[in-house]
Formats: sequence, structure tokens, C-alpha cells
Amino acid sequence: MLTGEDQEDQATEDEYIVLSSKRSRYKTIPQLPEELDATTEKPVPMTTVKWQLRSAGLKGCVPVKKPLLCAVNKKKRFLWAKGPPTLDQRFWEKAV
Repeated sequence: MLTGEDQEDQATEDEYIVLSSKRSRYKTIPQLPEELDATTEKPVPMTTVKWQLRSAGLKGCVPVKKPLLCAVNKKKRFLWAKGPPTLDQRFWEKAV
């Protein structure tokens, strides 16, 4: 059974696991305990890290990749947004 001081240490470690996972989203589960082991006296098992991340609602999802905005993509986006005019010129003069 954990004493009061050990419980505080455990809570701090749990918060650290969740925060470090949120800060660097590309870190894997094996990397998180290695980083934590460098700062604590006793090793943290990977199962603890998995359990803590799941209880915080962080599942093993890959972040969505977004398209790079190079010059070609910017031009394509602009042309798509501009599109064919569906409203007459008077409407756009009032809008702008």
C-alpha cells in the first residue's frame, strides 16, 4: 500500500505522463517511460504508461496529417475558393 508521500509521487508521475504525451504527440509508449526513468529513482513500467494514457482519454491514434501549403497548393486553394461566380457583380460589390 502506498503512503501519503508515495501517492503524491505517483500522482505527479501520472500527470507528467499525460502532459508529456500531449506536448509531443509523436512519442511512442516505449519512449515515455525511458524519459521518466531518467528523472525518477524507480523504473516506470510500460503497462502503467498505457493505462494512464487510456484513463486520460488518449488512445493510440495517429495525428491527422495536413497538406503542405506550397505555392502550387496555395494557387489550387485560391482557384477552388474563387470558383465560378454564381452571384451577380452587384452582390459582391455590396459584400466587399
